[in-house]
Amino acid sequence: DDRERIQVHDEFERVQKTIAMIPEQYREVFVMRHIDGLSVKEISSILNESENVISVRIHRAIEKIKNHYD
Repeated sequence: DDRERIQVHDEFERVQKTIAMIPEQYREVFVMRHIDGLSVKEISSILNESENVISVRIHRAIEKIKNHYD
């Protein structure tokens, strides 16, 4: 129904705004992993960083998103 579509749209916009608020280094890997669907290994290769660094950034991005979203 229309009300549900509006709620989903509003929630999507809220999530987009929240993602935009986090620092670029975290936003970049979050988008690559959770929106583009790349693996940690693929991201580390693209960004020329270790897989551990990428994993930590993804984790921190999620934490920052959670903190801003609440």
